[in-house]
Amino acid sequence: MSADPHIFKNKIEKNYQNAIFVCTHDDIRCDGLMEKNEISANKRNGIHVTGFNNFPRIIGNTFIQYNKLAGIRVDNGAHCSILRNSVSKNLGQVITNIRRKIKSIREFWLWKQQVLILKRILCLKI
Repeated sequence: MSADPHIFKNKIEKNYQNAIFVCTHDDIRCDGLMEKNEISANKRNGIHVTGFNNFPRIIGNTFIQYNKLAGIRVDNGAHCSILRNSVSKNLGQVITNIRRKIKSIREFWLWKQQVLILKRILCLKI
């Protein structure tokens, strides 16, 4: 892509590949924004972000579900901001981070694990 697209309020479903594929060409910076989309029933990933110098923002997507692989996949040195998305019921992982270089996803996983641990502790105390 290597552009600054704004993908806003779309219903994207039943594709034979990824619903949204964000990549860089010749390492030229990409600052895409994917916001308030409904993404479902795709043969691969819901959103696939790949390539060095790739900085998309995935914010407030209301429905990323029923995809054959991951809901959101980030790989090959991409840096993503993933905030306030509803990602569930995918056959693969919710968010796949291949190289683990994405700070915001790490923080998301740590936060989610802490919430799950707190829920278990609260259930045990009752």
